[in-house]
Amino acid sequence: FPYTTLFRSYVRSNLVPLLEGEPAVFAVSAKQALAGHPEQSGIPALRAFLAQYLAEQRGRVLLDNASSDGQRLLSYLRQNLGIKRRSLHLSLEELEARIARVQRELTGKQQTMRQIQSKITADSEAIKARIRLDLEEFVAAFCAALPEEIEKADAQDVRKYLQLFLQDTFKAWAEQEGERASAQLEKLAEEIIQITNENVQQAMATLAAELGPADTRVELQVDTLKYDVGIFALGALGTGIFLFVNTFVGGLLTLAAPIIAVLVHGRLSGQIKAQAKEQAPEAVRNAAAAILPRFQQIVDDFAGRLSDFVTAAGQALHRGISEMLDRALAERRAQGLDVAVRERELLAQTDALQTLDERLTQVRQRLWTSLTE
Repeated sequence: FPYTTLFRSYVRSNLVPLLEGEPAVFAVSAKQALAGHPEQSGIPALRAFLAQYLAEQRGRVLLDNASSDGQRLLSYLRQNLGIKRRSLHLSLEELEARIARVQRELTGKQQTMRQIQSKITADSEAIKARIRLDLEEFVAAFCAALPEEIEKADAQDVRKYLQLFLQDTFKAWAEQEGERASAQLEKLAEEIIQITNENVQQAMATLAAELGPADTRVELQVDTLKYDVGIFALGALGTGIFLFVNTFVGGLLTLAAPIIAVLVHGRLSGQIKAQAKEQAPEAVRNAAAAILPRFQQIVDDFAGRLSDFVTAAGQALHRGISEMLDRALAERRAQGLDVAVRERELLAQTDALQTLDERLTQVRQRLWTSLTE
């Protein structure tokens, strides 16, 4: 399997920030397995690991995930209680005014999220247009150069090697174009993720300034916002940016190989070269027509996943803050509310949540202690 060491290093460096401990990474090749080389494919090692993992650690994983979900819920509840405590010390008019300011901030961020979606669409279309133009220029230059190259070659070499020459030339172009396109996609993802995270943080800062008590940190928990560009690229392209070119080009050549085939039946040198000059440019153009949609699909798929990321972040931002504000305002509007009594209740609930959080932390630590001893 090519680039095994590089693959493992890349994946580990991007997964470590999201995982506790060293991730288990396996490089596998279905092609080697189907060819009858199971050990070289890496699949038996992966199967053995999964069998052991599911047999010995499945319970730990389920409990750890449940505990993690519980801690995220506790964090949200603490934020909610903090806002309610702050609202108790404001007049109803002041509370409504502050909530209105936060809502305006949310509305502005929603508009920004829509603008981000438009940027994804525009930039991805620009990338596809650049690919189409590059391919057109490549095909034009290649077809123009083919007659001279065919004429210079021996007729029998033309018969034997013309198809391989076309494939190798296409491969070289596709690798170069794939590297350029993947770099542009990675840059786009980096910009979008940074802008999205900044918008979320700005909205949360406004919420904290308006309604967050000094001893309560208001922080929206959205798992997808932990993604950096490396992790996003790993998921969006399946194998990661650096392997994208290698695997994608292989797929392109498989797709285009039947179209690239040039059948030369003549016996005389002149006949062979004449047929080659006629058929080779047409084969190049047909292969290009088959390859372009695949390039465009890759860009569209990547842009779609990036757009989904922005949508999820925007929905979580609006829903998370709006729910907190609505509950705080509804409670503050309740008739006959005893502020002192209610604040004691909220403090007691906050302390209870803190105790639960500490217990869950201890549970998660004990779950994995035996594995490190």
